[in-house]
Amino acid sequence: MTEMKPGCGVSLNDVRELIARSGYELVKEEDSSMQIKDLDSGVTLTAVLENDILFNTVACMTVPSSQITPEMMKLMLSADNGISTSAFQLYERDGKTTVTLSNFAKLQQMGADDEDDILSCLSYLIVDAMAARSLLQK
Repeated sequence: MTEMKPGCGVSLNDVRELIARSGYELVKEEDSSMQIKDLDSGVTLTAVLENDILFNTVACMTVPSSQITPEMMKLMLSADNGISTSAFQLYERDGKTTVTLSNFAKLQQMGADDEDDILSCLSYLIVDAMAARSLLQK
């Protein structure tokens, strides 16, 4: 769990420490992932470290799959929808679809640049998630 991944100078513990001292709450931790809660917005996201990339995802909403309309898809794909730093993904299961947003940070040696990249990605994802929730509830 604390070992470095091959080819990467960053461990998940490095990321956990940064998250903890940056005002986020670690909600759940597993071997290669963690759930993080932003205390200001209440948004909870998942971060997964795979090799030297930290993937960040937040679920915006889960609805019956029939509610994913062409109009909703157009909103998600529009270049001017206000979601500028994250990408939508849809996950379907048992007749329901979860709409998520995700982004990532490529890490190197967990210096100041990596710390800034991680915190920026989390911040951007939270802002995008709040905008997406508003956009999709219209």
